[in-house]
Amino acid sequence: MVKASLQAQGYGEKAADVAVGIVTIAGKLPVGISTSPFLSNLVFWDTDRSLAEYAQREGLSFTRYVDDLTFSGMVVDRHLAEITRILDDAGWSVNTRKTAFMRRGGPQYVTGLYVGEADGPRIPRKAKRRMRWILHKISKFGYETYMEDFGGEDQVMYRNRLLGWACYIAAVEPDLGFDLLRKFDDLIPEGYYSNGYADMAGLLHVINDIDDLP
Repeated sequence: MVKASLQAQGYGEKAADVAVGIVTIAGKLPVGISTSPFLSNLVFWDTDRSLAEYAQREGLSFTRYVDDLTFSGMVVDRHLAEITRILDDAGWSVNTRKTAFMRRGGPQYVTGLYVGEADGPRIPRKAKRRMRWILHKISKFGYETYMEDFGGEDQVMYRNRLLGWACYIAAVEPDLGFDLLRKFDDLIPEGYYSNGYADMAGLLHVINDIDDLP
């Protein structure tokens, strides 16, 4: 599929073979390689279009993140059968173990985010409660005590990981995430910086600039 997609973009057969040999491992696009997302989107382009056209005809919303396909609206069993047929005809297969109907009023999560609110996705409450609990323990007892006595060491909750979680939350819920970033930066000693967040001061400066925008 990768080779055919590259040839459709103008690659000669030999060039496509060389490219496929570089960007695949054991016949697959490897996770974590920068070319994989682009090529997976390229290979899935025609199927994306078919699914989007089908969803439009049926009054559904279709979104995709890598290989996670989500259809929102008044979805019924018939839709699943017809979507499966579209994918089968294009050479794909549905992982039935990961297929789920999320009804209105029940838990609705897509790629780990709660999507039951009309105004946008939310970080799950469990994750937010956990981060607030960690912040409370560090505020009350100090970072070293949190790591030694409250499980931080066992969960590898080092400074960079905590700041990474805060950045993730900020990407979805900026007010909460930026507040966590500032507080963790104030509370965790400077000596716990490592290369990944050596420029945290610069990041916080950018955040402050964003807050000052009208």
